[in-house]
Amino acid sequence: MDDKTVKRYFEENARQWLRDAYEKNDYTYPVGQHRSRIVMNILMERFGSQNLNLLDIGCGGGDLCFLEAEAGHQATGIDQSEAMIKNADERRRALPAEVRSRLKFARADLRTLSNELTLGTYDAVTAMGVIYYLPEDDALFSCARDLLKPGGLFVVSFRNRLFNMVSISDHTVKEIESGAAPELISEIEELYHPIPQESVTLFIENLKQAVRQIPGDARQSVDESKSPATRDIGKTASDYSFNIEGRQHTPRQLTAEAARFGFTNTGYYGVHPHLLVPKLNKRLTPQVFNQLSDCLCAFESLPISLIWSSQFIGVFEKGHPKKQGKRSKG
Repeated sequence: MDDKTVKRYFEENARQWLRDAYEKNDYTYPVGQHRSRIVMNILMERFGSQNLNLLDIGCGGGDLCFLEAEAGHQATGIDQSEAMIKNADERRRALPAEVRSRLKFARADLRTLSNELTLGTYDAVTAMGVIYYLPEDDALFSCARDLLKPGGLFVVSFRNRLFNMVSISDHTVKEIESGAAPELISEIEELYHPIPQESVTLFIENLKQAVRQIPGDARQSVDESKSPATRDIGKTASDYSFNIEGRQHTPRQLTAEAARFGFTNTGYYGVHPHLLVPKLNKRLTPQVFNQLSDCLCAFESLPISLIWSSQFIGVFEKGHPKKQGKRSKG
């Protein structure tokens, strides 16, 4: 995807994109909110209560950086979109002075970032919703490698190509027609690991809570007198000035890709799970589909979550020089 198209997309649609990513509206799923939650859990699990120096590439409106700064970390957010950085700065000014002092936002280009920031100084680099829109992966992995300390974490989100095999959508048809389906199914088969009982118990409790939270009128069937074509089914791509489709990846592909840059994968997390087939979302009343799907968050750190999640987060650790060997030119 060309850089000019991506820049234009986020300049023209910044506020709508942030609304859809971080708020529960109509039939949208707050993917950004869940990604930030998972990232904060990853940082706590890996570093504990340490105060960290963090960089978020493609920070958007700064939501993840705000959480990091509130937790006591130094957080720098960069984005190529002037509209996104303006939004982040506006929100930053409204925060308490102590939190503001740990936050920095700047407009920057990924391709020159390694020349503009101090190399080898960050404990963790994050990139949520960035790699989808890049023409290839190397620039992002190379940049993260250069900026991280040895042993630092690169935490990045991806669109999940494996999900094409369970979504029963146009993507499914394309994978079948291209002949890629058998290989994707083979990778899916590797994800059926034993499921801990505590995760099963949490899933059941989540289901019980979801049913209690669904309003009574939402439990009734949708008015079938209205056809899908005429029913009010909420926001669509027409709310954006134009729509773009990001690239997809599989975990197997990324584990090998990251190794070329001296990274070792330490885990994958499913994001935006689907308990039901996606097309059922807008056949239900707003948010019912998403409330039920969120029950699957009980399994988000397990390999099986990569089957039914439309996105996933990969965690990659930068090797120490003595372990890393010859540096990839990337």
